[in-house]
Amino acid sequence: MQWRVMISALLIAAILLAGVQLNQKTERICRETCMLLRASLAAAEEERTALLSEAKTVWERERTYFSLVLNHDKTDRASACFRQAEAFDRENTEDEYRAAVAELIFYVELIQDYDLPTLRSIF
Repeated sequence: MQWRVMISALLIAAILLAGVQLNQKTERICRETCMLLRASLAAAEEERTALLSEAKTVWERERTYFSLVLNHDKTDRASACFRQAEAFDRENTEDEYRAAVAELIFYVELIQDYDLPTLRSIF
C-alpha cells in the first residue's frame, strides 16, 4: 500500500515538474519573440523588416513544440498576425503595421500566460 502512495506522489511531482519546465520554455520563446517585435516598432523602416523576420524565425522554429502543448487556435492566430504584419511592412503602411504588431504581441503574451500548470489543473 505504501508503495502505491509513493509512486502516485512521485508521478504527481513528475507531472508538475514537467509542466513547470514546459511553461518556462514557452515563456522564454514568447519573451524573446515579444522583445524582437517591440524592437521592430522602435526601429527604422529598414531595420524593422529584419527584426520582424527574426521574430518570425524564432516563432516558426518552435511551431512544432507549440502544436504539442497548446491548442492550435492560439498558435494559428499568432501566425496569421505575423503574416499580416509582414504584408503591412511590405506595403510600407506604418499605422497598420504598428497595429498588426501590437495585436501580435498581445497574442504572443496571451500564449505566454496560457494554462499555467497547477495542482487543480491535474485533478
